[in-house]
Amino acid sequence: MTIATQNLPEQGQLVQVRSRPWVVNGVKPSTLPIPAMKLPVAVPQNLLTLSSVEDDGLGEELQVVWEIEPGAKVIEKVALPEPSGFDAPEKLDAFLDAVRWGAASTADVKTFRPRSVAALRLKTTSLTLWCGQSKCHGSIC
Repeated sequence: MTIATQNLPEQGQLVQVRSRPWVVNGVKPSTLPIPAMKLPVAVPQNLLTLSSVEDDGLGEELQVVWEIEPGAKVIEKVALPEPSGFDAPEKLDAFLDAVRWGAASTADVKTFRPRSVAALRLKTTSLTLWCGQSKCHGSIC
């Protein structure tokens, strides 16, 4: 079992705990005196409140004791990759379409639909013919 010995993360920093990325919401130091903790290495412990930054875990919170959490590490630097050239215009156009449709579909699901998704709702009234006569009950007049 590896114990995290890195520096204590600060609020707002990105960390990796339990093989998932989290952002630090709060750091609460222990109020116990160091000899009372009875660890092999007597260091003050800190309770971290973390929020998930993964798409499928948004809103999920976790509290861990940083100094004894196995495999916990601070993600020091997160940078964008260096550009290696320009994309073809068709590829850029497809990317911009995806961004537009993604933004539109999150705005109002009932109003906007991406081109690749078709929705069909059949109602029994839509299958009935109507000619405007009171005696016509869906039959061809």
